[in-house]
Amino acid sequence: MLRQFEVTTDINASICRVWKILSDLDSWKDWNRLNPGAAGKPAVGDTITLNSLAAPGKIRAARAKVIEYEPEQTIRWTGGLPIPGLYRIEHWIRVESLDENSSRVIHGEVHRGLLVSFVLKPFGNDFERYYRDTNIALKALAEEGAE
Repeated sequence: MLRQFEVTTDINASICRVWKILSDLDSWKDWNRLNPGAAGKPAVGDTITLNSLAAPGKIRAARAKVIEYEPEQTIRWTGGLPIPGLYRIEHWIRVESLDENSSRVIHGEVHRGLLVSFVLKPFGNDFERYYRDTNIALKALAEEGAE
């Protein structure tokens, strides 16, 4: 089974401002509704620790491997269960410059494996709202400090 979610949000702040927030994993607790806590170095091949939303109101620690990191462009990681075919997740946040003072965030993930329905069931039919909420919080924080 495969389920994919992706939400795009335009932000009235420079790509530098948005990326500064995204790349500061310690600040994720202030805005990231899906992963309200992160630690580690976001570098390709490194492992980061995430406090991930496992169900509404329930957070669990998870480890993920960074598979792509391009400053001011993309951070992408993967995680899941160690048994192939049961459950894997790939999560990404991409940033594009729209002009000098605005940017676009593309935020999403793809779930694969036999347990996808089980993992997503606690969220009901509107898992994308957690992406919208996260992007809205990032937008508010970035625009608050924008010039």
